[in-house]
Amino acid sequence: MARRLLWTTLAALVSLTLSGACSEKESPGYYRPPGSGGSAGESGAAGAAGQLPLPPRGPNVCPGQEPIDPSQLCGNEVIPVDLKRPNLYFLLDVSGSMEDRIGARLSKLEASKASILRVAEVHGHRLNYGLATFPSSGDECAPGREIFRTREGDALKCGEFVKGSTYRRFARAVDDIRSAGGTPLTPTLEALKRKIRALPGPTSIVLLTDGAPNCNPDARCDASECSLSLARVQIGDIQCSDRTNCCDPRLTGDVVSDPGTFCLDSRASVELVEELREDGIVTYVIGVPGAEIARDLMNDLAEAGGAPRSGATKYFDVRDEKELDDALAEIGVEVAQSCSLELENPPTEAVQLNVYLDGVVLPSRSQNGWGYRNGKVTLLGESCARVQRGEVQEIRVVLGCDLVLY
Repeated sequence: MARRLLWTTLAALVSLTLSGACSEKESPGYYRPPGSGGSAGESGAAGAAGQLPLPPRGPNVCPGQEPIDPSQLCGNEVIPVDLKRPNLYFLLDVSGSMEDRIGARLSKLEASKASILRVAEVHGHRLNYGLATFPSSGDECAPGREIFRTREGDALKCGEFVKGSTYRRFARAVDDIRSAGGTPLTPTLEALKRKIRALPGPTSIVLLTDGAPNCNPDARCDASECSLSLARVQIGDIQCSDRTNCCDPRLTGDVVSDPGTFCLDSRASVELVEELREDGIVTYVIGVPGAEIARDLMNDLAEAGGAPRSGATKYFDVRDEKELDDALAEIGVEVAQSCSLELENPPTEAVQLNVYLDGVVLPSRSQNGWGYRNGKVTLLGESCARVQRGEVQEIRVVLGCDLVLY
């Protein structure tokens, strides 16, 4: 991860005209680009090159991360920024088929576990995250269960990821996951929806599966929605196909227990995802190899979840380890940090408002700066990208000094 810009870097790049003592009635002038008239040397309090005054560095302060001291910035008021950590809830299919290979080295389950842990490493400091698996061990159609309660990820230390207590517990929970059983998505959502709804703040679910939901013993379907027929499974002398409905108890009831459980549980699962979306909970759908046999249903789930992809395939249709990694990384970036900052008690205008990323002032009128409207600051361009990549530890919005324009 890139090191933070030092305040001295700011001094080398820009020149701020600050008033000498900065009383409550005085504030720095508007920023003038070098060569436009006026000089930083005219400002006694600012010091050489217009560097903002800094408090002494404490023993626990990282280089380049000295906190802004409002008492030294013209009596400025630091406006609290409402940075609610979003919740990212992983819902992982651990059915028996997840042991099949996704590439040369790893099974689908192993690759999924590794990618989930990478999201926690890269974006965990900006997230609350939790994890449930389905089905529960010991019963192939039992509802899934939560194996890691949603909690705050570990904070960065001096801009670097450190495996703190939350990550270590999460990694142990992920490592213990084993595969077995079917794909009881509907009963799992029923069992977990109250817990997911109760999470404070914005919540997103990542549904990662290699097959369509089934496990409804009362379901009846034709061959087009029978997973046995779609996968062209051989059952004794019976070759399941689009013409041979192996979910029909009259055909396979003597050799398959509850053949209806292999029907795609389409309507119920889509309705539950829609129900969660109505509560403001977004569901991202990732299909690893095997899910393509139920492409229409996977598309329906993605549409119902409120985060469909563009194009004909609405879900993340991943074919190998890299595509799986890329899909989860894309979701992590989208969920981890918004570039829109809600202010508490916002001013009506932004003429004396400034934004600081890790103590460095961010010019407003720039493609990589920020905008202000209706009490909300929106970061732009590379400033937004840095925040979303997790490269910024602290965002401060300060009121009282004239707006830094360029």
